[in-house]
Amino acid sequence: MRNNTTSGETKVVNIKLEDLLVADYQRDIEFDKVRTMVANFNDSIPMTLLVSYRNGKYYIIDGNHRKTALRLLRRKSVDCNVLYGLTKPEEAELYEIINFKTARQKAKDRINSIVVQGNKDYVGFVNAANEAGYTLGLNAKIDKGKGNKKYIHVNAPVTAKRVHATMTNEKFKDLLIVFKEAWGNDKSATSAAMLTAMGLVIKLYDEINLKDMSRKLSAYNPVALERTARFNSSKVESTVTTLAKIIVRKYNENRRSEKNRLNINVIDDCVCNKAM
Repeated sequence: MRNNTTSGETKVVNIKLEDLLVADYQRDIEFDKVRTMVANFNDSIPMTLLVSYRNGKYYIIDGNHRKTALRLLRRKSVDCNVLYGLTKPEEAELYEIINFKTARQKAKDRINSIVVQGNKDYVGFVNAANEAGYTLGLNAKIDKGKGNKKYIHVNAPVTAKRVHATMTNEKFKDLLIVFKEAWGNDKSATSAAMLTAMGLVIKLYDEINLKDMSRKLSAYNPVALERTARFNSSKVESTVTTLAKIIVRKYNENRRSEKNRLNINVIDDCVCNKAM
């Protein structure tokens, strides 16, 4: 379809459903939501979509669920508010504004849209996870692991991003490699508590031998470690702090030389300094 509209203009265009494309900044379809739309469909209520015309094609910015519902209703086309002259990162930013700031977007989906916008910090986060053999389950094409059985799924991607923000890409990659070598493809290893606790340990102890850490932890079930931490935590000491100490104690087992042992008091000092 040829279009003579100039950059920056907006117009309403009736577009065939088959010509409406979905970019990778979009979240996955929630089919319960689609079924509700179909059940409550009313011809008198407009189902106009917001669309970007880019490189000769139409990309949905807002309305992917509506498009899916219309397909199930055997409709052939839909009216669309078409924006012209946007780049893909600009589309992703607009998608985030519409969906996240109206509380319709899940936290993981927000990460996805920020990655597609080209945010260097978030792109580094995804690359570090992929290099360690993990996927964040994002639709963004940069997350090479989605749908690839060779990659392990990170159980708590939002917490993973918070942990990543406290360290370098290399340190974050090291953290995930420890999990992978200790527990293989066990997703429970990347729970929010385990990610935060291991992040604290990796950040505080530069002298850690990562292979040794993996070997020591492999003798224990990650769920059991976390359960022990929850049981022994208190109002004074959080589950994460207790879990970090458990990890350090497991690392120190059978290390005869004090020089090779990690000083567990470093964790208490760090927690106390944050509280002050």
